[in-house]
Amino acid sequence: MHAQLRQLNRSFIHNAFSPVSVSANTTRPLLNPSTNLPLLHSFDASADDVSNAVQSAQNAFQNKDNTGWANMSGSFRRDALLALANCMANNRNLFAECEALTGKPVADSLLDVDSCVETFKFFAGFADKMHGRSFRSLSNHHSFTVREPLGVCGLITSFNYPLLLASWKIAPALASGNTVVIKPAHQTPISTLLLASLAGENILPPGVLNVVLGDATVGAALANHSGIQKLSFTGSTRGGNAVAHILAGSGDAGFPRPGTFELGGKNAIIVCEDADLEASVDQVVDAAFSNSGQNCCAASRLLLHASIHDEFIEMLVDRVKLLKVGDAMDSQTRVGPLVDSRAVATVVGAIEKANSDGFHLACGGASVLEPGFFVQPTVFTGVSDTSSLALHEIFGPVLAVLDPFENVDEAIQRANATPYGLAAGIFTNSLRHANLAVSKLKAGFVWVNCYNDVPSHMPLGGVKASGHGKECGYEAIDEFTSIKSVHAALLS
Repeated sequence: MHAQLRQLNRSFIHNAFSPVSVSANTTRPLLNPSTNLPLLHSFDASADDVSNAVQSAQNAFQNKDNTGWANMSGSFRRDALLALANCMANNRNLFAECEALTGKPVADSLLDVDSCVETFKFFAGFADKMHGRSFRSLSNHHSFTVREPLGVCGLITSFNYPLLLASWKIAPALASGNTVVIKPAHQTPISTLLLASLAGENILPPGVLNVVLGDATVGAALANHSGIQKLSFTGSTRGGNAVAHILAGSGDAGFPRPGTFELGGKNAIIVCEDADLEASVDQVVDAAFSNSGQNCCAASRLLLHASIHDEFIEMLVDRVKLLKVGDAMDSQTRVGPLVDSRAVATVVGAIEKANSDGFHLACGGASVLEPGFFVQPTVFTGVSDTSSLALHEIFGPVLAVLDPFENVDEAIQRANATPYGLAAGIFTNSLRHANLAVSKLKAGFVWVNCYNDVPSHMPLGGVKASGHGKECGYEAIDEFTSIKSVHAALLS
């Protein structure tokens, strides 16, 4: 472990690592899931730490001298975000090491860092282009809108894409003129802490970007704080419900506050009879098993046309068996560990339930490479649409191949038969099939003849139990700003 990373074990507030004490700060081992050995011991934020972080962000947002982050010119914020992007690019290998030490294969981690760099560059371009609209009105009136930052934004991220999820939230929030307090997942905080500490050296003023560590208790304290004007949450539907309840008015603020929620998914891919099978198989393998299936957009259900079903399954199983499961620091690893032992127990439990339900285990089906937290990439076929395996999010490397379909209308209807609506995909050479899927699939993001690619300019977010609001794209700026309407009678 790089020496620079050993200090990344406590909250980062006002551009400094917070002092800790055994009496005030709960400690926990931060495990390397590839080895089940501690990397270091981290300190959860205390209630005072959370309050201090929010206060620091409030002071940095606006002050009496009009030198706060919101008062800075758009070009100043633009240049700061570009400097942060360059800093990440210059420390690419160090950020990738952070991600790999907490479970993401290093080859994927390097690509994630590249995506984060592009995210900051993309949103830097908006910082000096915030604008409203003007309207034709009565001759003696002037009507227009002004786009304004919200204030202090709380951000809560999941463990599965630590740096990428943080970047998707931090970049648009800062570009819009907000200041932030972010709570990364307690299993994977070090890449977010590295980002904040490097930004605090000479890029961002104190208080603009603060990090508090801890579990759901700390997240609830952050959401509950009356100084938080907006909260953006990525995590489980259950966790999102708890945060939404606080934001709805039960928190210290005493009134409803806005939130963005990117939650779970039970996403389906449809492969039509006219699809390119070779290309489709490769995409399905990546969609189902990248990041060990720990992906809200992961394709965990597969619908195959009856005419290609058997051939596709044979090709799929052959590809899956070639995936190397191993230590995330190994550049050849394709499937790394799950995040912790609890995740392993959940996934293995789902596999055992599928076995007891009588579905055909085509490959995988066991935990491997102990003492790390590994589960083999697993494929079940002949899975009933109404089974637990087809309905419940597992968040692991398990793909349920449902019974084959006869026509694309049927496939779309079955793909929609879930409480979730985050993502979906279709592979076809038919423009009619593609357009029908785009029109009828109840999902926030639909891929056609590709999967898992989320460019910075494309908004990502779900419907139904998968949440609401958007990450990425111009729509992310909407999430972190408010619109003031002005209708003025002109003075004579």
